[in-house]
Amino acid sequence: MSSIIAAPASGSKRVATPVDVLLRRASEGLMAGMLRGGLPPRIDVAGFLARYARRLHGTDRAAAARTLAVAMGRLGCTRGPLPTRVLADRLHHVLRARAGEAA
Repeated sequence: MSSIIAAPASGSKRVATPVDVLLRRASEGLMAGMLRGGLPPRIDVAGFLARYARRLHGTDRAAAARTLAVAMGRLGCTRGPLPTRVLADRLHHVLRARAGEAA
């Protein structure tokens, strides 16, 4: 699968990578779940992100695994559960830092 997922915004030279898309979708899903109140107090980060990686890459398991590994590295996570709020904060911090690079 191509490493380019979305066209850059007008005036921007940065193209969204699969990892950027994965982190953005995971952040949106986490926030929606928190608003609904349907999330446990601790979340298995690898399992949570793997669901979004599989949706992003479809049947290409190798690409999903690579994207998942890079995303977890950006978040500074290892396998295991994290408090939901900590994961939300890390996702927010990483996405804000990446948005600052594009500006």
